[in-house]
Amino acid sequence: MEARASYVAAIVASAAMLATFRTTAVACQVHVGQIVILASQELDPDVFLWDSRDRLTRYAQGDYSVQMVLRHTILVPAYAHAVVTGCQNTAIRPPYAGSSDPAVDLVGVKVTSGTSRGRFGWVLSSDVRRPDGSPFIRQNRPD
Repeated sequence: MEARASYVAAIVASAAMLATFRTTAVACQVHVGQIVILASQELDPDVFLWDSRDRLTRYAQGDYSVQMVLRHTILVPAYAHAVVTGCQNTAIRPPYAGSSDPAVDLVGVKVTSGTSRGRFGWVLSSDVRRPDGSPFIRQNRPD
């Protein structure tokens, strides 16, 4: 009887883990190896390339200082080409975002053009665009 309970618990845990992986893969709007363009908002389209996901997460949540930004980012000129190296499904809602703005994820990239060519780092999904420059359409999901 005890062996059966352990077996059932293992199946339930495996199903939960698979559901988590499936949700992450569906929720991220980009995939590893995808070619993208880096561009922020229209008024200031240059993009901060962060040296770690943790620091980018803190920045996106409004927990940062000017010193942290200066020490841990590179300012990548707008419309630089990059390739996606990872996507962290975080669903962060930055404090400056409006209530109708979608939550953002963290995207790992390697810059492949311009003065920052060859640099690896992390950017917000709102700073990632399709190769033609159009924004990705976020799938609806609960935040």
